[in-house]
Amino acid sequence: MEERDRNGIVIAAGLAARYGERFVPWSFAPDAYRLVARSPSGKPLSPQDREALMAVTGPMAPTARAVAAGGVTAYQEQLVDRLLEDVLG
Repeated sequence: MEERDRNGIVIAAGLAARYGERFVPWSFAPDAYRLVARSPSGKPLSPQDREALMAVTGPMAPTARAVAAGGVTAYQEQLVDRLLEDVLG
């Protein structure tokens, strides 16, 4: 399960640093996190998770800050309808 949490964002930040403009995250913006974070299935972030998220820099920083502020994990599977709409138009 892909989580929009510390690990997923840290991995995405590393990919962004490595690939620069060629890295284009799909539905990984703060608004996508906020949409999914409304679900009751998110797990609370630990203080260590929040600290790591606040240390993220680069293009993933806004999403990292949104997750830290929201305080819960969010699962990409909850965005299936939105992702399908992107693919199918």
